[in-house]
Amino acid sequence: MLKDLGEAKEKQKKNYQTIDIQEGELHKVTYTRKGTEKLVLAGNEYNALALDMLDLKTGVSTKIWVRRENGQLLRATYPNGVDIYLADGAVVGKIKRAELDDTIFAKVDLAIADYKAISYMKIKATILSMGEWITPESLNVPGQKFTGTIKDNLIDGIFEIQHKRYNGEDAPPFPTDFKGNKELKKYLEPENLVESDDPVLVKKARELTKGSKDSWEAAQRLSKWVAEEIPYQIPGGSARHTFDTRKGECASHSRLLTAFCRAVGIPARQVSGCMYAPYYGGSFGQHVWNEIYMGKAGWIPVDSTAHEIDFVDSGHIRLGTQTSFNPKKMEVLDYKAGSMKKGTTTTGLGSFKNIPWSVGKAYTYNYIANGKSIGTETFTLKSFEKKKDSQAYVYTCSTQLNLQGLNASSEWEIDTSGTPLAYKAKGKAGTIEYSIDCRFSQDQIVEKVVKSGTPIERTIKLTDKVYLIDNNNMSLFAFLLAGVPREKGKTVHFKIFHPSSMQLLPVQVTVKDQEQITINGKVYKSWPLDIIMAGVNLKMWVDETGRLLRDSERNGAIVIDLLEND
Repeated sequence: MLKDLGEAKEKQKKNYQTIDIQEGELHKVTYTRKGTEKLVLAGNEYNALALDMLDLKTGVSTKIWVRRENGQLLRATYPNGVDIYLADGAVVGKIKRAELDDTIFAKVDLAIADYKAISYMKIKATILSMGEWITPESLNVPGQKFTGTIKDNLIDGIFEIQHKRYNGEDAPPFPTDFKGNKELKKYLEPENLVESDDPVLVKKARELTKGSKDSWEAAQRLSKWVAEEIPYQIPGGSARHTFDTRKGECASHSRLLTAFCRAVGIPARQVSGCMYAPYYGGSFGQHVWNEIYMGKAGWIPVDSTAHEIDFVDSGHIRLGTQTSFNPKKMEVLDYKAGSMKKGTTTTGLGSFKNIPWSVGKAYTYNYIANGKSIGTETFTLKSFEKKKDSQAYVYTCSTQLNLQGLNASSEWEIDTSGTPLAYKAKGKAGTIEYSIDCRFSQDQIVEKVVKSGTPIERTIKLTDKVYLIDNNNMSLFAFLLAGVPREKGKTVHFKIFHPSSMQLLPVQVTVKDQEQITINGKVYKSWPLDIIMAGVNLKMWVDETGRLLRDSERNGAIVIDLLEND
């Protein structure tokens, strides 16, 4: 390269074959001479040759600087803002916490708690993608329509997403045989990180699919197992590593499901792009999921990471099979998600001037896991006083949580409209100690967290009203749910701030028909509430005064009951 372009004219190009070590494939790459520069790096000055490098297979464009004397790579900048350069050891001490979420999430300020119910979306988007060449044809696939322009993998246009659920009609038999289909050959074979020929994975896949009536039932069984048995955790790994460690992120889930399907002869592949998520008050985040081949029905998308074991919601935008997601700007123009549609706003909760909790009295909740008590949480409404220099009245509450492996305490202030003013918490989970300090104003939240001695501070801007809920803090749920109208069929939507994740999240509460429940032998007339918080389903019961009686999570595996202490 130095011989060809070192003394060449500006803008002169040259093509080379290069090896992609991770994929084990040859790529054709075009290098364009941009000129020469003096670079000062790690305290030394270098004569550098500047080049534009374009991978003709992936579409990734990179600017690099190499040393003219020997070709040593001095610096590389990527279109997603990543800048890599030669440095000395002193740079280690300068490393700071980076907000990587800003590069893989596009905030759209649209709060949908039940995002799995999204059945239609129209999104205006500007997205830079790397990893493979994107064309209008590649973006127009079943369930997805794109209109707009693409230049150098910069996508600028409108997506309309409307995925239909596949009901298994004309599904291939199981076991099936696609080995004679050349187009499907690559989707039946092992590949890097997808060890579909691994004896352990083959054995498990056969065990899970034994007796399936057709390939769709077999695929659903495999998807369900991955969804339920592999908790989300970063970083991830290969299919076998994910199976062994029982953890991984979205790419890990999709690799394992791909390997499982291929192990029993069902063509499967990973696809990438983004999906709507409730984080940051509503955003699109980088994501990977699966497509499984079902004969006449074609490629069927499923998302085991999102527990969408036999479908994907219409908040998924498919960009390709090996593409990255670097959003520049995104806006939801229209959508439908269950009862929510364009124009739906947060409805808020009622007044908290009269709540079913007495000042100065301690209330205790019993935590029960798989039928056994694992600890308690006690909260006390310490005071209800008029705030200084204001007409507002403020509640102050303290809590004490004592569970197996977790001890925590908190104190919070909320006014009669439900607006939080302050929140402090500290605790110890296992060997990890933490503290949280939140201060609220009309337009922002300032949160300071210290975890294992490491401080983190974040400022969250507010565009509308938020309430407050945090992990393992039943007093906050108890306070807020007293403001839900007790009226059958009533649904309310609102935003909460969740200090433990430093996130704005949407909540949807639907009031069901009254029923009787029994706690410690006592019968209560109650209003069941179906709650969806950032896609997580909870069920809680309040009495006729709004007092929280019971919380049920994970299909009843965890139950939290109010102990009678009147």
